[in-house]
Amino acid sequence: GSKKYSSISYDGYDYSTFWQGRTYEDLADKIAVSRLLSRIPDPHDKLADIGASIGRMLPMYEEKWKEYVLVEPYRHQLDRAMENTTHPEKIKCIVGTAENIPLSNASVDTVLCIRVFHYILNPTTAIQEMQRILIPGGHLVLEMPSKLHFKNRVVSFFKRNHASVMSATPMNQTKKDLIFVNHNPKTIRAMLNENGFEIITTLSVSNFRSKLLKRIMPAKFILFLEKALQKPLAVAWFGPSIYFFARRKS
Repeated sequence: GSKKYSSISYDGYDYSTFWQGRTYEDLADKIAVSRLLSRIPDPHDKLADIGASIGRMLPMYEEKWKEYVLVEPYRHQLDRAMENTTHPEKIKCIVGTAENIPLSNASVDTVLCIRVFHYILNPTTAIQEMQRILIPGGHLVLEMPSKLHFKNRVVSFFKRNHASVMSATPMNQTKKDLIFVNHNPKTIRAMLNENGFEIITTLSVSNFRSKLLKRIMPAKFILFLEKALQKPLAVAWFGPSIYFFARRKS
């Protein structure tokens, strides 16, 4: 599982530093999460944020849900998350991973899993775990790093390794000592369908992640385009980040 190697690379990692200079990517995620969570009907009883880290997504759900559980491999990240919540009475922090979630069967109505799948070499296990903890009819918001994104396809075409990008196998990159796994969204979509989920909608996110664009275009305009195009660009798996919004079948 991911913990085997991510504990070597990510224990003690400062995620607040990681997000410095990545305001566009942070807000693109939050636009997607906000629009998908807003589609979940009452009651909003219990949400599980898998790989919650320092609680970056807390503002997206802490007012609406009566209770939420943060699941994260590292205790010090959970301690940081506790400092970031405005509702400590609603929160429960548990050490665990996406492949081994220490929650009971059918115990939550919503699962959020953002910026976690780039650690996951065996996504089937993680998807089965998320399906297990969800009540029938419960909702999943799942983000994954896509190796089919437009820039990657263009580069691979000219390097003549297009078959590798299009294959179902995850593609690993090592950045210094950090392992980063890109997935084929078609494979993840099939896994969701095969493991008790019905996909409601798909979004393409961080579509304009480019140093050049950030330099020449006003931030507000890029975010306006991002919001307008997350849904239409998903058809072509355009962006580096794909969001699946799914319901656990009854």
